[in-house]
Amino acid sequence: MRGVPIVYLTAKAMQDESEGLLQHGATGSIVKPFDPVTLPKDIRIYWEHGRGIHPPEGLDPAFAEQFSQIRQTFILGLAKRESEIEHAPTRANLNAALHRLAGAAGAFGFEDLSQLARSVMQASHHDDEAHWLKDMAELKQTLKTIRGTG
Repeated sequence: MRGVPIVYLTAKAMQDESEGLLQHGATGSIVKPFDPVTLPKDIRIYWEHGRGIHPPEGLDPAFAEQFSQIRQTFILGLAKRESEIEHAPTRANLNAALHRLAGAAGAFGFEDLSQLARSVMQASHHDDEAHWLKDMAELKQTLKTIRGTG
């Protein structure tokens, strides 16, 4: 399928291997272990900007529909995710819920939500209550906006 980027996941970070992959038609490579929170963004960069390649015209409608349905399921589940965050019994539970939200939001193209979740986690780690309260309020508002209730 011409125009579809090819991105290799590799455990080897050697320069000559990366060059070899590019010579064989790869758009790029991502070295393992990778950060699951940023992986969708890294792949999207290759998809949108890698060597001037853009998503092909006539993308399989069934795939586009499936992705749309999964994205909608994510949006419908945001109320539950917000409740998990609000009622987390421990800081570890809170950070785990925020981490899951950040990763999923990034995967579905909600980069602002993903960044806010990471910012709340960071404030929590640093015991920065003022920053945490500000970011948490912004996170809640963003969740409501995405859900269409705010």
